[in-house]
Amino acid sequence: VCAGASGGPPTSGAALVFDGTCIANGNNCSPTGIPGGPFTYTGLHMKSTYTGTLAFGASSVTVNGNFLLDGGTYTKTTANLTATHFKMTGGTFDGGSGSIAFGTGNTHVVTMSGGNFTSTSGMLTFIGDTFNLTGLASFAHGSGSITLQAPSNNMWITPSGFTFNNLTMKACNRTLTLNGPVTLDGNMTKTVSGGGGCTTTLTGN
Repeated sequence: VCAGASGGPPTSGAALVFDGTCIANGNNCSPTGIPGGPFTYTGLHMKSTYTGTLAFGASSVTVNGNFLLDGGTYTKTTANLTATHFKMTGGTFDGGSGSIAFGTGNTHVVTMSGGNFTSTSGMLTFIGDTFNLTGLASFAHGSGSITLQAPSNNMWITPSGFTFNNLTMKACNRTLTLNGPVTLDGNMTKTVSGGGGCTTTLTGN
């Protein structure tokens, strides 16, 4: 519920921006627990000046555009989260147990250059060409799994020495480049996606 605003943020069709004055789509509010849902937004930006907590709980969220996390805390429990792009420079992300899906195709990116990220205990899926954790303060896998899938382009993966649990990399006639070491608490699987005749090349250093 948003204090000082009736009904809280809209459930769809808006780009939400949270900053130091807790402005969300024109409403002066400080969200602590948002009821209802599911929610669909054209963008979501938690600015570096935002110090509050955006808690979606069990309400699923779809961001058809950029999810930018520069400050504050984003948290969910069993809810699913889907976003076209995810970029994090600060703040805290708590993935709960629901599924997380970033990216839907070529040129889609996940970059985390600051802040603290705890993944879901379920599945985090990324479809795109860049998965980069360089500069992230901490990454906790939450005992969940990660699937990285290259659709039509090659993929560059920069784990920055963080520990993953189970990691699956999927591609068809594409090269997946692992830039730097990665530690696994679980298993790594390399699979092909797209039918017979596919090959997947994994390179790295």
